[in-house]
Amino acid sequence: MGKQNVKSAKLMKVLQDIVRNLYNEQAEEIIKRAFEINQNLCEENSNQPKKVLMHTRDKIYPSISFYKAVLEITENKEDAYHLIADCFNRQAKSANQFLRILCKIPYIYKLVPLAMAKIIRVVFGEKSGFNMINYPIEKGKCHIDMIECPYFSNCIKYGCPELGTAFCDSDDISYGNMHPKLFWGRTKTLARGNECCDFILEIRNRA
Repeated sequence: MGKQNVKSAKLMKVLQDIVRNLYNEQAEEIIKRAFEINQNLCEENSNQPKKVLMHTRDKIYPSISFYKAVLEITENKEDAYHLIADCFNRQAKSANQFLRILCKIPYIYKLVPLAMAKIIRVVFGEKSGFNMINYPIEKGKCHIDMIECPYFSNCIKYGCPELGTAFCDSDDISYGNMHPKLFWGRTKTLARGNECCDFILEIRNRA
C-alpha cells in the first residue's frame, strides 16, 4: 500500500469507522475499494510538493476515495455525499468549539481577523496549490478571495464536482459564531459556481 502519513491515515480510519457503522454487509467491500482508490490517487500524484500533499494526500484523496467507493457500490449519491460532509462538519464543529473558548479570553477576538489572514496565506498559499486575491489589510478585518482551490479542482479532476460543497460548508461551521463581535461573511464559493470562495471575517459592534 502507498505511503501514508499520520494525518491521512487518521482520516482514512475515521471514514472507515463511519462506514462500518452505516453499512453492514457492504462495509468491508466499500472500505477495500476506498483504500484501492486512495492508493491509486496517492501513487499518481506522488511527486507533489509537501505543502500540496498536506491537503491532497491528507484530506482530499481520502474523501474522494470513500465518496467514490460508496457511490460505486451502493449507487446512492446522496449517502456518499453525506458520508464526507458529515465527517468534515463534525471536525468543523470541534474546531469552532475550540475557537469559541479561545475567544472568551478578554480581547483575543480582536486578534482573530489578522491571525486568520496570516494563517490562510501560509497554509493555503500558492505553494499549497491555491491562488488568491489578497485585499489590503484593514484593522479588524480579513478579506481574501480564493480563485483556485485544490479541494474543488481535484473534485472536478476526478469526476465528482458535487463533492466540493462538502468542504465549503465546513468553513461556515468552523468560523461562524466564534464571538458576538466577529462576523463571518462568506457569500460565494467556487463549488457553487461562483468565481471565487470569499473569506471575510471582521469585527463588528453589536447593534
